[in-house]
Amino acid sequence: MPQAGGRGPRFPRLLLGMVSASLLVTGQTGLAAPWQRANLDMPGFDYRHFDLPRSSVRLCEDSCLRDQACVAWTFVKPALYGAHAACWLKNRLPPRTHADPCCVSGGR
Repeated sequence: MPQAGGRGPRFPRLLLGMVSASLLVTGQTGLAAPWQRANLDMPGFDYRHFDLPRSSVRLCEDSCLRDQACVAWTFVKPALYGAHAACWLKNRLPPRTHADPCCVSGGR
């Protein structure tokens, strides 16, 4: 139903804008959006790993985002598999994942 002044309702335009923004964030438009999940291990396709100077998920994620070959990453919390936190960079998205409190994983 038109509003006063001859203008149609704003709701459809607002909804369209929200759907467009949602598609952009989730990567459905073809543009990748970084993502991460707590308590997720993604074994496999590791091409590089290193200890981190401090326990920071962000350091691991940033390392992947700066590396053209990196598609996904796994941050391993300190004292679980070694004295320091570690970062594992992956050149493919592993098909197998499993819940594990050891890790935080993410990708592009």
